[in-house]
Amino acid sequence: MTTLFIIIFLIFLGIVLLFVEFVLVPGVTVAGIAGILAFLAGIYLSFYEYGMWVGIATSVFIVTVAPTLVIRFFKTKAGKKMLLETKIDGHVDQIEGIAEGDTGVTVGRLAPMGKVKVNNQVVEAKSISGFVDEHQDIVVIEVLKTNIIVEPLNN
Repeated sequence: MTTLFIIIFLIFLGIVLLFVEFVLVPGVTVAGIAGILAFLAGIYLSFYEYGMWVGIATSVFIVTVAPTLVIRFFKTKAGKKMLLETKIDGHVDQIEGIAEGDTGVTVGRLAPMGKVKVNNQVVEAKSISGFVDEHQDIVVIEVLKTNIIVEPLNN
């Protein structure tokens, strides 16, 4: 009778540790591994103490009930508060109003990336000639989606 109590305790402990894994510390952590080990120990004890049919029944119970409990928990009001349901609709603004051949000035040092001011817009730029000091005149060589390629004007 005490073995039955230990098997039930191990299954319960495995379920609790899986909840801890999903809710408190997501990822593959000690709680998740310990939960799986508790399940395996419960299955092993049921096979060892009660035979093949009880072991199979315990295995089927763990494989069906544990995921069902976790899924049903996240459908409750408390579980839904723990889920990230925000939709991220991000986009990258394309650079407009700057064309190849436009001139500007470096806002900070380009090493080789930095900020430049072209047509009254401050944008991220990359220098093709390496480092360019602050307040140097530059010319736009290429306009990319998120930044521009520049070179010093005196080249």
